[in-house]
Amino acid sequence: MNLARRLIEQPLYGWLLVLLCGIGGAMAYFEIGRLEDPSFTIKVAIVTTVYPGASALEVEREVTEKVESAIQRMEQIDHLESRSLPGYSEVHVEILSSVDGSELPAVWTELRDKLKPAEDALPPNAGPIRVNDDFGDVYGLYWAVTGQGYTPAELYDYLKDLRRDVLAVSGVANVEIQGNQQEEVVVVIDQAVLVANNLRASEIYDALSVHNAVQPAGAERSQDLRIRVTADKGYSSVEAVAAVPIGRGDSPLTLGDIATVRRGYAEQPSKLIRYNGEPALSFGVAGLSSENIVEIGERVEQRLRQLEPERPRGIELHPLYQQHHIVDEAVSGFVVNVVSSIAIVLVVLCLSLGWRTGAVLGIVLALTVSGTVALMWMFGLTLQRISLGALIIVMGMLADNAIVIGEGMQLRVEQGMTPTRAAGQILDQTKWALLGATVVGILAFSGIGLSPDSVGEFCFSLFAVAAISLLLSWLLAVALTPLFGSYLFKRYEENDRDPYGKRLYQRYRKGLDLALRHRPLGVVIMVGLTVACAVGFRYVSQSFFPPSSTPLFYLDLHFPQGTDIHATSEHAAEAERWLLDQDYVSEVATYVGGGASRFMLVYDPQQPDPAYVQFIIRVKDIEQIDPQRPRLEAAMVERFPQADVQVIRPNFGPGGGSDIEYRISGRDPGTLRSLSQQVRELYSSNTSLTAIDDDWGQPVTSVRAVVNDSRARAAGVTRPQVAQLLAYAGDGVEAGVYREDDELLPIMVRSASPQRGVEPLRQLQVYSRTHQQYIPLGEVVDRFEVVTEPEKIYRRNRLRTVTVSADAVVGANAMDVFQNLRPRVEALQLPYGYRGEWGGQYEDSTDAQSSLGKQMPLSFLAMILIVLLMFGRTKPGLVVLLVVPMSICGVTLSLLIFGGSFGFMALLGFLSLFGMLIKNAIVLVEEIELQIENGTPRYTALVNGAQSRLRPVALASGTTILGMIPLLWDPFFKDMAITIMGGLAFATLLTMIAVPLLYALFYRVSAEEC
Repeated sequence: MNLARRLIEQPLYGWLLVLLCGIGGAMAYFEIGRLEDPSFTIKVAIVTTVYPGASALEVEREVTEKVESAIQRMEQIDHLESRSLPGYSEVHVEILSSVDGSELPAVWTELRDKLKPAEDALPPNAGPIRVNDDFGDVYGLYWAVTGQGYTPAELYDYLKDLRRDVLAVSGVANVEIQGNQQEEVVVVIDQAVLVANNLRASEIYDALSVHNAVQPAGAERSQDLRIRVTADKGYSSVEAVAAVPIGRGDSPLTLGDIATVRRGYAEQPSKLIRYNGEPALSFGVAGLSSENIVEIGERVEQRLRQLEPERPRGIELHPLYQQHHIVDEAVSGFVVNVVSSIAIVLVVLCLSLGWRTGAVLGIVLALTVSGTVALMWMFGLTLQRISLGALIIVMGMLADNAIVIGEGMQLRVEQGMTPTRAAGQILDQTKWALLGATVVGILAFSGIGLSPDSVGEFCFSLFAVAAISLLLSWLLAVALTPLFGSYLFKRYEENDRDPYGKRLYQRYRKGLDLALRHRPLGVVIMVGLTVACAVGFRYVSQSFFPPSSTPLFYLDLHFPQGTDIHATSEHAAEAERWLLDQDYVSEVATYVGGGASRFMLVYDPQQPDPAYVQFIIRVKDIEQIDPQRPRLEAAMVERFPQADVQVIRPNFGPGGGSDIEYRISGRDPGTLRSLSQQVRELYSSNTSLTAIDDDWGQPVTSVRAVVNDSRARAAGVTRPQVAQLLAYAGDGVEAGVYREDDELLPIMVRSASPQRGVEPLRQLQVYSRTHQQYIPLGEVVDRFEVVTEPEKIYRRNRLRTVTVSADAVVGANAMDVFQNLRPRVEALQLPYGYRGEWGGQYEDSTDAQSSLGKQMPLSFLAMILIVLLMFGRTKPGLVVLLVVPMSICGVTLSLLIFGGSFGFMALLGFLSLFGMLIKNAIVLVEEIELQIENGTPRYTALVNGAQSRLRPVALASGTTILGMIPLLWDPFFKDMAITIMGGLAFATLLTMIAVPLLYALFYRVSAEEC
């Protein structure tokens, strides 16, 4: 019993498949995870080390160098980037793209182990070394929290309690609070009081440090029990701090007698946050990656509603980014696109093949999509932009198998065959050819699935969904099309009606006959057109990933290095007021001193910098972003000429940073700055560039106390004593810790009138152990030098590196601007030992394409082998494969005509064309070979075979092209859709001529063989 007969006469198997796909898909749709964009692993850890009092150069030499030396011994390292600032070292460790995300915990453990010896080698007072490997956590539920009339501490206390409640919600992985100003207990004491009482500052520091220290007090045995003994902690209130005894003698003073003790905030906050001009904290919730973010978001919102009665009046939570709502809307929109695509395909099939065949193919297509969703759920895939886009991309290919079988069965039934016999004949002829062609189609996407980098991880679901759906489409086409065809296809009595007598077939037959009789000219035209389009491809705009469709963008202001964070905040407030006056702005979140929490996977938070401010601006209409960007930048440059201004619109997908970046590496900072300036001048000469900057900035001014060692030694004054005195006169000295519940507040001792400028420092008094009294600081310090020194030193792979960056102006293509700028920059003569390399979009795109390119040879080889094995001979395989280069024709023409850009997604569309074209060519060559095997004269078989495949090939291509129409309005898939639609339309026309023409050439088929 053949397969078709078994399927038709024993329909239980078919209906079982229908139930599994239909019910399974319906159930899976409500259970499957949902995301806006697919997740990808950020394979970066940040290693930080503090070195109080050290300059940037000292931090680089004594800390950063040792940390990098320890890390570079790891085999998994892709590259290291570091920055050394006064008192602070930060090393970014990026892991090789070939390291799987599941291996990262072990890699981070090895990283910590490698750093242990380096920590022991650090200079005194440096350390500890800290590793942050949660850098990639995404806080997709993100709020700004304001409270008019509440202090930052009161807001923070409320959010700490809220954090405990939210962490208990199922699916929540972490909660992050940012913007809290460090509270401290401040001891303000005039140095004149210390001098008058002859009290050493160290006596105050020692008293504060030991009075509240936690020390073990041992244990005592009482009969059979061993009882732990504890000593009472010293501070229970700020008043208790003021009551600490100070000094010597029978009647010591208390701290409150000589100083003012109060509770306050740190002089230099690490970050300041405002929402629409009002002081705020941020509250971010990260969900478990294994859970549905929509459900997590709903549970968190429900918990917040339950806690709302407990929220103090006046405290408000303002949503900044609600990933679950965005995901729900995005997935719903994508689903509408998928349904629209299915509807378009069904209408085309019904109009082309009649309602009976259209209904059969429509049912099979709907079950394929439903079954694909069920299998996605089983394999742990999620519904998001890429996976749902993949369904639309392969929609025509999903219908292709059913079209070939259904159309062939329909023709045979119309000619008088029974449905069973018709199904048996078409399955025997095509099922293995269709399977081979389906595998070839899958292999066209395999370079994406095998690419190990973040872009490959981001696009993996495209390959996975294509593979699942295409294999399932073959299975259901073979299993269900004969069954449903037996129910619906109308049987005619045997007649002599010519199924190819319609005008379209006759015109195609005449055109093909003409091409076959003028083969040399036909070949010249095809080759010439292909070469011309390949040459013309260089005029197509290049890109990487398109701009995001989220209605927000960023404004970054980088003020001169050394700018006080309070000055930065004042400038930010001025910019804030201007932004809030703009009609297109709906809300502004301001971050002074660093970036926000990572609320989107593609958002790269700026590391701490007191001279930096970022505004996250949400607009009322996304279409207003690009027109307003130049005006906004001009306004900020006019108001803050001292600042570097950058207006950033986030992109889809991995990558980030500026559009154009050029890195110069070498040893001497002065030479690097000079080379950087030359590159900046070249950038400035290009009117298509804006936001020109380099990451080193200008040197900053610092004051250095030059201690006279001989006089200091004679007076019994040490260098640390001088440094501590200067700190006391400025930001203060941390002398102890005040414990309050789970908070540790530093106790800061500072001067009653902090010194401003150099001259007042000379009037300070320092305690002399030799004289047992205070002496002027000028007796041990020769002078105070005003010096300039680098504020930041950047390195890449242990070489000092300055990066000159710029963005393309609105309306300009970044890659086109780069290609224009590149030869001029590379013409610069770099000194011996210095080298330059490109970053930015060029590096991101090149790395992604390089990673993809490493996998594609294997994919192409597999495709070639399958094609050759299917035919068992070389010539038919070559006929099929030689069609592939012709796809460049439609791609070039469509992108040029419709103004598309050839980015990474367009590249993936281009690669997917190969599978589609090969599949069409295989079906066509198989039919030609079959007719020749059945005894038809070769020329007649060539023409008849091509004619018989015209409708299936045209329908397969047409349904793919028309099914992609919904993607034309999706900015992420637009260029890919243009690439596939134009490339497939043009290449299909060529294929129907080129395949018979090449076949006739290779086999020397003459027109007389008919």
